[in-house]
Amino acid sequence: MDNPPSDEPRSPSSKPYESDFAAFYRKEHELQVRRAALMLGSGEAAHDVVHEAMASMYKRWSTIDAPGSYLNRAVLNGCRAVVRTRVAERR
Repeated sequence: MDNPPSDEPRSPSSKPYESDFAAFYRKEHELQVRRAALMLGSGEAAHDVVHEAMASMYKRWSTIDAPGSYLNRAVLNGCRAVVRTRVAERR
């Protein structure tokens, strides 16, 4: 039985908040790591980028309207930052 939607924002300490995020994490994590690894050529760097993106999302979870799009953009931006750092280190 589903709970009716509430007008109050979800609190990070509430169980639905945690279970919603956990389900999203399970659904998206592996795909996003593979995507980042293709862009970066490193599984380790990919895990780091996705971890940072997910941690950032968790802090803002109750305010994100389109979590899939938000995660895609956060991972892409994280990959760009890694590439910029690599290029700068080579100079």
